[in-house]
Parts: sequence; structure tokens; C-alpha cells
Amino acid sequence: MLINYLPPFMQEYREIREICTSEDYEIKELQNYKNKIQKELFLETATDYGIKRTESNLGITASDGESMEYRKFRIKSILIGTHYSLIEALNSLIPNGEYTLNFDINTLTLTLRIPLSNKMYLNSVSEMLDKTVPLNIAVSCSILYTSHSNAGKYTHSELKEFTHKFIKEDLHEQ
Repeated sequence: MLINYLPPFMQEYREIREICTSEDYEIKELQNYKNKIQKELFLETATDYGIKRTESNLGITASDGESMEYRKFRIKSILIGTHYSLIEALNSLIPNGEYTLNFDINTLTLTLRIPLSNKMYLNSVSEMLDKTVPLNIAVSCSILYTSHSNAGKYTHSELKEFTHKFIKEDLHEQ
């Protein structure tokens, strides 16, 4: 209750109590609406409303006789198929499969890193990902350079054997 957040002297006024009581109702309604929206965002907990929205986004037309379980199954199969076809597309575009692909489920970010030797493919692959990856997933494409943690495995005396360019661009492959 909102009234509990006010100082004790303000809690004594009838007008303040009435305002807090009416606002409590509004906050409770907002909380219920937020919970409903969260439920619709995930395929496992979505009701007909969330499933219809996902089907619309994927271009699926459901018939009246289809069960909710079948509709969820069909959505899952399309999303899983998209993942495997994405890997197949990347393998066909980037020679020798020289790339790293990571998906962070917490931030919904797909990260693709291409070695410098395949730099020429970066723009084409980035455009392809923008067209195929769902819009709610952020896509990050860049050249794979040696990270500080990878270079940190070597001592300074070992690193002085190499040029800065080699350390930045090729050391991660060692």
C-alpha cells in the first residue's frame, strides 16, 4: 500500500488515505497487466493472444481446429529451423567455417566475429543477418581481433618477438 511509504503525520489525513487507496487500485491493475504481458512474451506460457501475435510475425495462418500445443510446436519448429538454416548459410558464405557465433539469451544479442583474413565477407554477412535474424534480437558483426585476455597469456618477453599488427590480428589463431 502506498500509504505505508508516507511519513506517519501524513497518514493521518483522510484525503491522503483516499488518494492512496485509489492509487493502490491503479498500481494493482498495472501490475496485473505487466504480469499478463510477461506471460505472453514466452512461448511456453503464452495464451491465444501471444500465440496469434507470434504467428502473425512469422507469417503463419492457423486454422480454427488447431490446438494450442500444435500451434506452439509449429512456432518452435520454425524458430529452431531458422537457427540451423542460419548456421548452414554462414558455413556456405564464410570459407572453412572461420567465424565465431554466440547468442546471449539474457540480452538477446547475436554476436558474429570473423577473422581478419575473411574481412571481405563482413558486409555481406552482416546484411544477410539483418534480413534473417528476428527483429527482437540485436546483431553484432565485427572482425575478430586478439583480446587482451588472449594476449595476457603471453609474457612481455614472448610478445616482443611479434609486431603490434601480428598481435592484434593473428595472435588469437595461435
